[in-house]
Amino acid sequence: MPLAPERVAEKLRERFPGVAFERQQGAAVRDFTLFVPADSLVEVCTFLRDDPECAFTMLSWMGGADYLPR
Repeated sequence: MPLAPERVAEKLRERFPGVAFERQQGAAVRDFTLFVPADSLVEVCTFLRDDPECAFTMLSWMGGADYLPR
């Protein structure tokens, strides 16, 4: 049985206590979305794949934005 999204977020916060995960909020949000800082992306994705409870097999979407010097 797949993990609930909230449990995945909990596991990530336990495993990576120093990472500033941010959950997308709002009335228009349909899917559970968790923002991961770019410098932690590979480590977090590797954990999601290798952790026996998570066992993620596919990254379905990733996006990024470059906010040139402001």
